Amino acid sequence: MSSVLRAVTLAEWRRWRRSWLRIAVLVLYIGAGAYAIHAGHRDVRRWEAAIANGTQREVRMQDEVRAFYAAAKKGPADRPWVDLSVGLWAEWYTGTYMGMRAQPLALVARGVSDVRGHVVRVNRFTSAFEVGEQVDLGNPEQQVIGALDLVFVLTMLMPLVALTFGFDILSYEREQGIATLVHVQSASLTGWFLARLFVVAVTILLPTLGLWLVGAGVGDAFAQQASAVWQGAGFLTLLVLVWVSLIGMVGAWVRTSATSALTLASLWVAVTLVAPALTNQIVNTRVPVGYASEITNAVQTGQTALFKRTTRELLPAVYEAFPQLRSAPYARFDDAPDSLRKADKDFFPREFAEHMLSRRAMEGVWSREFARERIAEFAQWTSPTMSAHLALTRLAGVDAQSHRAFEQAVVPVVRQKLASLLDGEWNNRKYDLAAYEALAAMVPADARYGGDMATTCWFVLLLWLSTSFVMIIVGLRHSPDTFVRTLRSTLNPRTTKVA
Repeated sequence: MSSVLRAVTLAEWRRWRRSWLRIAVLVLYIGAGAYAIHAGHRDVRRWEAAIANGTQREVRMQDEVRAFYAAAKKGPADRPWVDLSVGLWAEWYTGTYMGMRAQPLALVARGVSDVRGHVVRVNRFTSAFEVGEQVDLGNPEQQVIGALDLVFVLTMLMPLVALTFGFDILSYEREQGIATLVHVQSASLTGWFLARLFVVAVTILLPTLGLWLVGAGVGDAFAQQASAVWQGAGFLTLLVLVWVSLIGMVGAWVRTSATSALTLASLWVAVTLVAPALTNQIVNTRVPVGYASEITNAVQTGQTALFKRTTRELLPAVYEAFPQLRSAPYARFDDAPDSLRKADKDFFPREFAEHMLSRRAMEGVWSREFARERIAEFAQWTSPTMSAHLALTRLAGVDAQSHRAFEQAVVPVVRQKLASLLDGEWNNRKYDLAAYEALAAMVPADARYGGDMATTCWFVLLLWLSTSFVMIIVGLRHSPDTFVRTLRSTLNPRTTKVA
């Protein structure tokens, strides 16, 4: 077998040296991957810069407010209406930002067309809809929609490179009339066939894994996300083997190089383009996407209805959510000590009602999104490329599930702030530096979300690999072609007739 592999490797090397097209395709593939790594690293740096910008603003505002408290001042001299001893203004001047940090592997999938952002200023009336709407902080992801990323290169373009190198397996020997020579000089024609597949697999696998590992190294994923790096390498290895086995399957059934190339090109279109497109059509039909304008209009209609309600009508919902307020010293609405406090006491229940309104709307969005993802999870069995793309995107932490986790983390923080403000108002609390620091500390530090493992992809790729291997065996045993019948005789020596 080693002599056959050596002969095949030498023959393939000589052929590739004379074929500028194959070399050009391989160079373009590596170049596209290198560019995707560079662009992804640049965009991730913008992402982190946006979060750092929010943190700097937060620090500046909090340092300023601490100076006011230390000097026993109510607020800025040019804003006499500001009183930091009141919860309304103490919370506003916390200036707290909450950020979704990039996973180390995020740079490999920066072309995902998800318009959610990564930074939000968290205050008492923040809703999950406002994530990423801080224009001054920037939303880097919106700038790279449709960009060429590494996941696209490794899942969509890699099969084309493999087809370029392996479309003429077996058909080349037939057309060149060297089938008899190969049969005489090789100890096993089956070994020759497998050796050609092996050489193509190694030729594609080396640059594919090289690009993946380089991208992981640039993002420092080996130190922080090592298991995801090696799982992604396993996915890509299986994906390469799937496509090489599909090439072998077509070679075992098709006689000419032209027909083989056309068949493989059609297979690539069906697996990488048609299957995902049909999945998208089915998803949109069964679970229509909620348009932002419709959701916003529904929320605004609800807010308008809230403004028409009195504070007394909103209090039952507040007491249902926070029953401890019923026994607070200032639980009665008329017990506000002065007009300003009365205005604040009228304000917070309304904001809590708006928070619950936006939360219910966002939960509807999340529910619809989850239903769409379940259909896509099931449909990935129809396409190994789509399955690998979903898995790698999930490992990178830029999929919808990761963004949804960030949005869901914002909601309880807003609720906690509202609960603290309501408690302070119902207990007539005066806010000093300690109370201000407690409000600011409610917002957690910037964190990473997502980056989960994708176990389904293993089964999808293994199923495609085993199925294509079975088809290769069947093709070799039942092909009417003379050369393949000779290969078949090597698989079952008892059928070989001795002259």
